[in-house]
Amino acid sequence: MTSLILAFTYPEGGVLDFYFLAGPSPVKVAEQYSALAGLPAMIPYWSLGFQQCRYGYSSYVEVAEVIANYSKAGIPLETMWTDIDYMYKRRTFTLDPDYFPLDRMQEIVKSLHKNNQRYVMMIDPAIAYQPGDKGVFDRGTQADVFLKEKNGKVFQGVVWAGVSVYPDWFHPNAEAFWINEIQRFFDPTNGIDIDGIWIDMNEPANFALPCTYPCTNATLLPGAQAVSSGNPPARKNPPPSKNAPLPLGKTHSRRGLEANTQYEIHNAAGELAKGTIRTDLVHHNGLTEYDLHNLYGTHMSWITRKAMLRRRSKVRPQVITRSTFAGAGAYVAHWTGDNLSDWPHYLSSITEIMSFAALFQVPLPGILPLGFSSPLCQECYQDPIQSIGLFYTHVRRQSVTGEPALKPLWFAYPQDTSTFAIDKQFFFGDSILISPVIEANSKTVKAYFPESKYVEFSSREVLGSSGSVDLNNIQIDQIPVHIKPGSILPLRQVARNQTLAMTTTDVRKKSFEILVVPDSSGSAKGSLYLDDGESLEPVAQETADLQFFYRQRVLHTSGRLGTNLKDISTAVSQWTFSDVPNVAKVKGMRVIDSPQLESGARLLPVHIDLKTRSVYAQGNWKLTPGMKVALIY
Repeated sequence: MTSLILAFTYPEGGVLDFYFLAGPSPVKVAEQYSALAGLPAMIPYWSLGFQQCRYGYSSYVEVAEVIANYSKAGIPLETMWTDIDYMYKRRTFTLDPDYFPLDRMQEIVKSLHKNNQRYVMMIDPAIAYQPGDKGVFDRGTQADVFLKEKNGKVFQGVVWAGVSVYPDWFHPNAEAFWINEIQRFFDPTNGIDIDGIWIDMNEPANFALPCTYPCTNATLLPGAQAVSSGNPPARKNPPPSKNAPLPLGKTHSRRGLEANTQYEIHNAAGELAKGTIRTDLVHHNGLTEYDLHNLYGTHMSWITRKAMLRRRSKVRPQVITRSTFAGAGAYVAHWTGDNLSDWPHYLSSITEIMSFAALFQVPLPGILPLGFSSPLCQECYQDPIQSIGLFYTHVRRQSVTGEPALKPLWFAYPQDTSTFAIDKQFFFGDSILISPVIEANSKTVKAYFPESKYVEFSSREVLGSSGSVDLNNIQIDQIPVHIKPGSILPLRQVARNQTLAMTTTDVRKKSFEILVVPDSSGSAKGSLYLDDGESLEPVAQETADLQFFYRQRVLHTSGRLGTNLKDISTAVSQWTFSDVPNVAKVKGMRVIDSPQLESGARLLPVHIDLKTRSVYAQGNWKLTPGMKVALIY
């Protein structure tokens, strides 16, 4: 039986290559993917500090005020980020001379660097269409690096700067052009001496409706669409005095396009080019945007990393980008785009972060702070998302092995089917379990613990039960954090010192507390990696890679400790053993630097907490491979 209907087949795409990752565990799958797509680039240590980011700063004065207010309030601040507010008419590689003059911006950056703080600025790929500007557009035109129409004219779209053109990252001149622009604008002497680059709009974004070449509809021409959408937007307030004292100012709200613009076509599926550039544009290598769209942002990010290395050849580049593809984590970090200050965005951000960290080999993906472009949701902001970035050791391990530094609950317990549907609890490293509040105005968290003897992080109390547990009376400034049994955590003693650590530079000078949380068999393990925090290729003398094992009441330290750990303390001022059997019978503790316990070793007095069955001992020993710490009964 045959059909009388004529059938057509439209072949799309090309050859599909399938890769099967056999595991068998989720962690092994992640490691195997890293072998295929590339191990992630190691991050700079400072990227783990507190980052301040918000759209809508009205002038350099307001930026300076925000920085100063952190110090005044005694709140740690590592890095200040600035969105496209600083640009002149939203044009990439420009400063607004009235609102963000060069000399005042340089003053801000120098002050940050003096205080061991950092500065990150945003750039977009699209370049404002400004023939005769003797600037970025003319230099790009001379290098012939912009995407073209079929007739050879430069393709034009619309973004924040109005009518704009797009670099063709697959043109042989594009890399040199982009590196030159970054070196010029971010020159340490004559420009803004940034520490990192934040890339936006590099899908690439295009506000203009697609108009098939040749475009004959006057209302769809880029210039007309730029006018209709109000881009570039006008400043709302007069500029501050260029001699205004710092800090000064107040915050204004964000101004941007509506979520659904007046010129959006409400067809059923939407065109592929909606929100981006036309898919029929041909790149210099002969391939269409249809073929290369997913690589556009990643290729731009890769070239931007090269530019940052050209500026500081021995320092790890910090480049964070909105558009990524498989393998991008080997070069850059990822951020998830604009969000709102509400619970749906807060909850979705957790699963987004887990996807990138655990599966896509981007160890510490970022989300914009809740309240980025709308009034702050105080409860959302203080939840565990702000805690990401505590575990440099595990991030480094991921850069070497591919084992995720952040992982969902089921990665750690793949045999427990009850964990499969849980997508809001997650681990920092191997040991720290985060159980965030996921309902508005709730003081209770329904958390799942696959085994008993988890230890509450702050109180050090042992959770006796396993399974689903209601954690009650959770306050707005609390994060339910628990330590997995069988863990050893080297923790910097920051909160317990009189001097608060305001930056990661300060943190690294603090002594350690070694916290041992034995499992039901009385065993535990952990690790610690240290280096200078920024070198692209750290030398062995300036690194430490230590492992800790606890069994039969003795803590063993092994590994390697460099002889020149610059500005890094390796002193231990407190040893804590949580949930010790027969705790009341502990007489003291000995710290031995030799491989064997010595009968003449000093016996340290201990403090015993019968409620938590914990043992505390004070001391000032330097961590040393071969060191043994023994509980004496």
